[in-house]
Amino acid sequence: MKAAIVADILTELRSNLPAIFQRMPVKRLAQYDRLQKTLYETDVSIDQGYQRDFADFYRLRGSRSFRKSYFALLNTEKTEKNSDFERVLQAILDDCNQVHASFASKLLATVNADLPVYDREVLKRLRLSSYAGGSVAARMERGAERYRAICRFHNLAKDEPLFSALTGEFNVAFPEFTHFTGTKKLDLMLWQSNRTDA
Repeated sequence: MKAAIVADILTELRSNLPAIFQRMPVKRLAQYDRLQKTLYETDVSIDQGYQRDFADFYRLRGSRSFRKSYFALLNTEKTEKNSDFERVLQAILDDCNQVHASFASKLLATVNADLPVYDREVLKRLRLSSYAGGSVAARMERGAERYRAICRFHNLAKDEPLFSALTGEFNVAFPEFTHFTGTKKLDLMLWQSNRTDA
């Protein structure tokens, strides 16, 4: 992704900030904050309250067995020193025989708030394809490639003057959440930039 495209995307975000911020209810930001603050205080593999909050915030779907293995993986990954998207993506595939790039990224973004989220809304805003077909191997490779592209976008965005302006406006709009990482603030703006629901 080229710096000029990154700058264009940030400019688009800034021009739509009032509408984007309206789709960020304080209660949802507080829910995210609670998830981050309690992650290391509880065993998320068995904490039903944590699991409900996480599933609601990130729109986690799936069978009971999938959720059980997912939260067990989250509880394990929070002790890992090195976050690795492909490792988590493979672990989810091994457990449930499905490719869940978005849920893999949301797990990692919970463990490390400096990592971005892979989401259909984010892909749309970043002008990346959301095509989900093909073989398991193709979907795994495509998921990894898209995640790397999202990470590249965030790395380039932090070098843009508009990044500071956007995160500064977030801080003004939501002063109780200024401690969120720059990545998460931008992530939330991207996530809400195309949505029609809160």
